Amino acid sequence: MKLLICSVVFPQSMRYFESFIKSIDMQTNKNFDFLLVNDGVDLKKYDLRNTIIVNAKGSILENRRQMIEYAILHKYDYIAWQDSDDLMLPDRIEFLQNHITGIYDIYVHDLCLINEQEENLNRNFIGDRISFEEFTFNDIMFYNFAGFGNSVIKVSCLANIIYPICEVKAVDWWLVSVLLMKGYRAFYLKKVLGKYRQYQNNLSGLQKLDLSAFQRKRQIVITHYEALFETCKNCTFKYPEILHYYNKLLKTNISEFDVMEGNTQEGLWWEDVYNLINSR
Repeated sequence: MKLLICSVVFPQSMRYFESFIKSIDMQTNKNFDFLLVNDGVDLKKYDLRNTIIVNAKGSILENRRQMIEYAILHKYDYIAWQDSDDLMLPDRIEFLQNHITGIYDIYVHDLCLINEQEENLNRNFIGDRISFEEFTFNDIMFYNFAGFGNSVIKVSCLANIIYPICEVKAVDWWLVSVLLMKGYRAFYLKKVLGKYRQYQNNLSGLQKLDLSAFQRKRQIVITHYEALFETCKNCTFKYPEILHYYNKLLKTNISEFDVMEGNTQEGLWWEDVYNLINSR
């Protein structure tokens, strides 16, 4: 399998970059290429001789499109991503190479949570909360578990993707949703292959939610659905519950008290927004 691992390095992630690169170098299976999108940092002091480096084109979505177009142009079989402030476990590539069979188009694996000092927080991001293996759009309709650091996608599925004009932030959620609505198949690998760092700048994970964070998250979710409406014209007909939830997102008033009362810190991306909106 010809596999491309992609990441973006940016000024805020530089404090973790050295350990991130080490996790790339320590892979037990070296059968992959590594594409690094440089979003405005000086990389001269790092040994990146085996890394493909390109300059960022702009937004989160534009950078992702840049990676996808590179993978298509160079005829990779699968593309995977990795946050430059997180870590890959040493056997991530080896496990993927051994377990991606080509039957499925999308693979998602588990992550363990670590703090800023890279100490394990004794909790997996997904853990035992998902009992199924194959999953569909219904399973990520309202919140997500397919992120930048734990998803792998067959490149041939991405050739005809229509990109939204709106500035979508939850690109992985949007991308996997579009592919699942197109009928592509997805599989959950119940195996921890990465470490998801928890710190203040993360909007998802174990951080305690306040009203300001909730409003930022709600806007991300609103934009996610607007991107789906834009790129999947029949989605509201096929899934009317999306439009119902979207309207609730726009109209429901949430107070600081509501946030504190409903602060469950569930962990899955955007799940706390869904729980709060539907509790009112």
